[in-house]
Amino acid sequence: MLTNRLSVLVDAGVLEKRAYKEEGTRPRMSYHPTPAAVQLKVVLGALQQWGDEHVPPREGVTLRRRSLSDDSDLHVGFVNDAASLVPVEDVDFEHLPTHPLYRSAAPSPGRT
Repeated sequence: MLTNRLSVLVDAGVLEKRAYKEEGTRPRMSYHPTPAAVQLKVVLGALQQWGDEHVPPREGVTLRRRSLSDDSDLHVGFVNDAASLVPVEDVDFEHLPTHPLYRSAAPSPGRT
């Protein structure tokens, strides 16, 4: 079961597999995060932040998001191209022409 799950993560580009062999043992595989896995910190941090705010554990928050450079607390949020924080109330998700819902909502040729 674990091998299956690891294979899914390798296929998704989240982990990479590397062969290694310690002296006197059979060859084995080790798994290492890819750059895509490192970027998942944003997603996981956002989910953790949401959980801390809306369904906090009874015993209290269990993880702290912090900066390695200055040990300050970190919060996940939206920033624009100018690196300014955008309030979540000002965020919208727009369907682009490549989105399946956008295509299905567009009128067919000959229809009005």
